[in-house]
Amino acid sequence: MKQKVSSNSNRCGITMQTLIVNDRPCPISKTTEYKLLFNTHDYLLSKQIFPILQNTYSGLVITGNAPTDEQLGAYYKSDKYISHTNSHKGIINRMYQFARRFTIPQKYNWVKAYLFNKRETPTLLDVGAGTGHFAAYVRNKHIKVVCIEQDADARNYMEQHFMLHCYPRIEEIQLNDNSVDVVTLWHVLEHINNPIDTLNKIGKLLKPTGKLVVAVPNCCSYDATYYKTYWAALDVPRHLWHFNTQTITQLAHKSGFKLVRKHRQLLDVFYISLLSEQNKGNNGVSAFIKAMLVGVKGVFKSLVNIEKTSSLVYIFEKKQR
Repeated sequence: MKQKVSSNSNRCGITMQTLIVNDRPCPISKTTEYKLLFNTHDYLLSKQIFPILQNTYSGLVITGNAPTDEQLGAYYKSDKYISHTNSHKGIINRMYQFARRFTIPQKYNWVKAYLFNKRETPTLLDVGAGTGHFAAYVRNKHIKVVCIEQDADARNYMEQHFMLHCYPRIEEIQLNDNSVDVVTLWHVLEHINNPIDTLNKIGKLLKPTGKLVVAVPNCCSYDATYYKTYWAALDVPRHLWHFNTQTITQLAHKSGFKLVRKHRQLLDVFYISLLSEQNKGNNGVSAFIKAMLVGVKGVFKSLVNIEKTSSLVYIFEKKQR
């Protein structure tokens, strides 16, 4: 992270430190001025420290000192990275596999209304398909599914277990412009180094009435505020961006999308809370109970205020030009 430090004063006369990060311009404001919120660790693999920065103009929160695209792949090479390994070992993995029985049908229910409003066979593009469980579920509903997944091991799993062909990059897919009904990114956008470029490409593929469905962790959620630097959904450096409703709406707007609906992913808070307790060094029954209590409180708070939800699903449509 190439940066220089300067100081300015707010209207109360308090001196504040500003970081100029020339190699990480904000994709929303295009500016390089940030403030340091805190430092956190890569608890999953490297144990390295990464700064969490907030852009002064857009409010977008980013991971500082982020690896290049060439370096980033090494940070996924862990048997603890569940979406790429499909492991059933340990309580974390078992919770993930149990929750998936409910979350995959729920994801389908959120998108099916946008798939069966035409006479022709609908098409869904799943970007960041992981091990392919959602894509396989949708295909079984007689929907044409096209998958993108960068990780080679996940692609191999998908092809061997579900006989789903998967492209490694969006540039390689064989789809015409204005041909896709729904594009899904389930906890993917926060991993993409150039989100504006990706959203622009998606916009070209979507039909004029098509929908873009994006699920991301919510950095303004109750559990994010509670766990702070230990919040597992920071997941540095794999998560390059940390969104809330305001910043992801601004990002989508830059690529020609407008927000039409939001949904809560209510189960995520329990899984994230348990991981966060482990980040704090807590394990065993007491950690599990503490995480479940935080999760229950998080669910109640999110039912009162959707902006307190641990993970949110945003449904966008193309703006009329």
